[in-house]
Amino acid sequence: MSCPVDLTEFVSIRKAGPVRLEPTCLTSTAVVAVARECLDHWQANVGQVDVDGDPSALHQTRVGLRRFRSALSLFRRALDDPQVEWLGDEVRELALPLGDARDLDVLMAEPGLVDRLDPSALSQLSEQRRAAYVRVGELLDSTRWADVWVLVERFLDRAPWDLEPDPPAVVTAADALQRRWRRILRDGGDLAALSAADRHRVRIQAKKLRYGAQFFADLFPDHEGDDPSKYASTLGRAQDALGALNDHHIQHLLLEGVGVAHPELDETAALNASQVAVDEVMALRPFWASPPV
Repeated sequence: MSCPVDLTEFVSIRKAGPVRLEPTCLTSTAVVAVARECLDHWQANVGQVDVDGDPSALHQTRVGLRRFRSALSLFRRALDDPQVEWLGDEVRELALPLGDARDLDVLMAEPGLVDRLDPSALSQLSEQRRAAYVRVGELLDSTRWADVWVLVERFLDRAPWDLEPDPPAVVTAADALQRRWRRILRDGGDLAALSAADRHRVRIQAKKLRYGAQFFADLFPDHEGDDPSKYASTLGRAQDALGALNDHHIQHLLLEGVGVAHPELDETAALNASQVAVDEVMALRPFWASPPV
């Protein structure tokens, strides 16, 4: 029988770092700096991904991949390159096995779970987790994985590209942030009236806006709105709140598969908590521009 997973036992994991940008830099320079930080993030952790190792290695590898995809999305208009969209889609598909393994890591680390599982259910979940990590290992050793990252390196090595025009990064960043901000303002006012799919889209916009606030903070040293770090932390709380229902649903399915009932979630309370968190986001003052009218 496997022991429960302790997500805090190991400490040698690299988390996402800041992106250092000069406020006067061009978009092409920002693309390389942001993408390189995302790649350095996952590359520092991917070699430590192991079922018997630190679960945070897989988590941070996955976060690095998500940040890279978000960076491509934020810069998509400026780059106007079909390969950018293809890379984003390919990385999303490649990362799916990491998400499956992470779901089991989180479930197995849930406080009190092991104490209320019978040995058979615990053994089944442990075997599912081990099998998920095997699939991750197969992915990381695959030709497809290697080929994608060769293409990413080639893509970045083409920098500074022949961007025509190559606008100031601050202009590109403000446009990307403003578009996602408007979508949250448009869709986030009444979450209870949205479908689960539409609420998920609000969560995705919150995630991209949070990553953008982290990526582009250095470009706005004299901002008049709320600090980028406040933006990022407030968006993070909204993202977590919006994800509670989805996370509970995933855990319910995993436990149901081994014959274990999962405590019901108060969906009304979860929606209310999500609305409060999103309202806090909508009350922020943009650090990149004046709030839209």
